[in-house]
Amino acid sequence: MQTFRILVAALTTIATFCISESSQASYREYKSIGQNRMEFDAPTLAPLAYTRFCLRYEDECQRAPAQLDPAQTDQAQAPEIYGPFVTDFSGKTQLVEVNRLVNRTIAARRYIGTAAFDSWTIAPEAGDCNDYAITKRSLLRQSGWPAERLLLAEVQIPSGEHHLVLVVRLDDEDVVLDNLSGAVRNWTKSPYRWIRTQSPTQAHIWQTLRRRGTDLLS
Repeated sequence: MQTFRILVAALTTIATFCISESSQASYREYKSIGQNRMEFDAPTLAPLAYTRFCLRYEDECQRAPAQLDPAQTDQAQAPEIYGPFVTDFSGKTQLVEVNRLVNRTIAARRYIGTAAFDSWTIAPEAGDCNDYAITKRSLLRQSGWPAERLLLAEVQIPSGEHHLVLVVRLDDEDVVLDNLSGAVRNWTKSPYRWIRTQSPTQAHIWQTLRRRGTDLLS
């Protein structure tokens, strides 16, 4: 659909590594973040909606890069989301751009219903936090990022609502791509309670995070 064509066209522009003034500000904020990494703890059940997502988008839940099936998206034709993205995993420019691009391309639409029965959709014209997170993950996977560096994570925001974000594991820190923020931030700088996160070693396993003192996991 038109929204997705705009997204793909914008991704082509990103591949030239041009950064707007506004995204430069986000990048400067990002560069000041510390070096914290997540520490994984006990295995836990994956969200039921994630299991349903994997039944719908089987390739997205494998370790190999996925290609979207047009029958599984809102698009009339298979999207082409390939381009010369940087694959230096210590670089963050593309993460800032992808985060901001997807945030402004998908119109926000609140899901009203039982979370377990929410249908997660890649690149819809309108969607909720789940759709933003899986779209960012899919785009990055298809541009060369290994799946084990792209982890979906369920958090609880200050209002008490549960929320899905994408965690990207860089060489020196773990950062968050979030539809509630245009900035890409170190995971400890997100004011959330962390519920469970995909395992970096097993695609279908989710894990809790190790609690340390009075950190942001409380």
